[in-house]
Amino acid sequence: MVIAGGLGATVGRFYRDQHQAQQEWEASEVRPLEGLGAVERLAVLPLIDWYSANPELEGESGVSYLVRADDTTILFDLGFNNQNLEPSPLLRNMEVLGVKPEDVDILVISHAHADHTGGIRAQKAETFFVSPGQNWIGAIPAYLPESRQHPSALTRVVRSPEVLAKGVATTGTIPRALWLMGLVREQALLVNVAGKGLVAVVGCGHQGLERLLQRIHDISAEPLYGFVGGLHLPVTGSRMAFGAQRVI
Repeated sequence: MVIAGGLGATVGRFYRDQHQAQQEWEASEVRPLEGLGAVERLAVLPLIDWYSANPELEGESGVSYLVRADDTTILFDLGFNNQNLEPSPLLRNMEVLGVKPEDVDILVISHAHADHTGGIRAQKAETFFVSPGQNWIGAIPAYLPESRQHPSALTRVVRSPEVLAKGVATTGTIPRALWLMGLVREQALLVNVAGKGLVAVVGCGHQGLERLLQRIHDISAEPLYGFVGGLHLPVTGSRMAFGAQRVI
């Protein structure tokens, strides 16, 4: 009876979150982006991901990318640091790759899960950090999907599509209910590359590919040139133990 009651409660929460996500999606007012412009050069450097191409770099079940769009440098997500190490894997990888904190102009967090905000401690404290004891993010704009506190970053919750810099925009958040994980609001980064089109930088793709593509179509007439990032599709060799990701 206890198990049945608990299962019933989770099912109830899931359908409630689904209803709220659908309401938010239908109520969202999305207009074409104005003044997006384009960049001549785009480079995306993975700082944290599951696999690493260099034995000096640490891989973990988190995400962080350094996006260089002409003269604008964006830090997209902050990794997991599941073991709460100091310095974090992200900070160590940045040092190996020669990425300096002062290089970063803008911070974008795709969604508020621990593997994108710097760890479970950061998530519980409703903040975000690069490393527990060296939260060096300065007074730079930080575009967030949910309200979070930070001692120095200029935080801003972004729900609608918005131009962040020349040729760079956010899709705004797209809501989706996830089983046992609640309502997730996730944004993606768009970079318009001259002569090619839009490149989407994605954290997990919890939005669902269909809605993400619809949002991109609604806010820009530029062709979609490519995707960089995660879509959390069930694949062989998943990072989740016992095939849990495949089942969920």
